Amino acid sequence: METDKRFLLNENFKEPGHKLVAEIVSIKTRCGWGHKGGDSFPVGIHTNGGMCGTLYHACFPHIMQIQFGGEMPPTMAPPGVRTVRCADLKNSVQVRIRRVD
Repeated sequence: METDKRFLLNENFKEPGHKLVAEIVSIKTRCGWGHKGGDSFPVGIHTNGGMCGTLYHACFPHIMQIQFGGEMPPTMAPPGVRTVRCADLKNSVQVRIRRVD
């Protein structure tokens, strides 16, 4: 089955808003997707960076907020940074999302 080219990002596509990077901070046991502590990759509302769907789903609201300049109160999170856990509580992958520009 051939991929429908309408759904592929153009090579000239530029992710809107701020640039973000996700880094795997810790893994409780073992990630079934294969993430390892220290893995780092670009993410955005159109770019999952190779993150598994479960982890990306947990991260997406935070990615959207940081990418477009939103912040949490400073008592809850440093500016431009979020730490999120995967919904798989048995393996519990923790990722830090941060603005890099």
